[in-house]
Amino acid sequence: MRRLLPAFAGVLAEAAPALDERVRRVSAAAGARPLGRGGIKLVAAAIGTSADTVAKGVAELKAGLVADGRVRAKAAGRPAAERRDPGWGRR
Repeated sequence: MRRLLPAFAGVLAEAAPALDERVRRVSAAAGARPLGRGGIKLVAAAIGTSADTVAKGVAELKAGLVADGRVRAKAAGRPAAERRDPGWGRR
């Protein structure tokens, strides 16, 4: 199974430009789970991402994926400029 890791990393790297961050995270997690103990670190090193990112994807897979169209959790990311500065855009 570990012999397939370079091939998996190559496939993920080739498809990466077309994938959003959630799909990359969950795909990496799907590749790490069958490897068992140490799989998260192996996949993270092979694809050049953080082990925490892959672990978060594993947690998402265990919880069950919800196709809600979101990439990030609700209210994650920057607040809209209009919320930070109500006069923004009228100057």
